[in-house]
Amino acid sequence: MSIQKGRQGLGTIYTNVFILLGHVFKDQTHPARYNSKLTQQSKREGERESNMSGCPGKNSWPELVGKDGEGAKTTIERENSNVDAIVLLDGTPVTRDFRCDRVWVWVDSNGHVVRPPTIG
Repeated sequence: MSIQKGRQGLGTIYTNVFILLGHVFKDQTHPARYNSKLTQQSKREGERESNMSGCPGKNSWPELVGKDGEGAKTTIERENSNVDAIVLLDGTPVTRDFRCDRVWVWVDSNGHVVRPPTIG
C-alpha cells in the first residue's frame, strides 16, 4: 500500500471517529439544550430528594436565593416549624451530619443568600 492510500484510509477513520463522537456528545455540543435537560433533571432530583428525606414539612427554599439572610431565616422557620435556620457566611466549616431540624442559610459578605437553603 502506498503512503497516499494509507493517508486516505486514516482520513476515513478520523471522519468516522468524529461522527461517532458527535453522536456520543451531542447534548454537550448544544449548551442551551444540554443546560435545559440538566435543569429539568435537577428539578426532578430535588423533588425526589425532598420526598425521600423523611423530614416533615417543607425541605428546600430555592426562592430565597438573593434575599436577605435574616429574612430568609424568618421565612424558613415560619414555613417549617420543625427546623432551626442557621445563617452562616458561605464557606464556613460546618458539621456534615444530616439533621431534619436544621437548615443552613449560606450568605455572602453582604448578607444575601447564595445557595438554596435545604434541610440537613
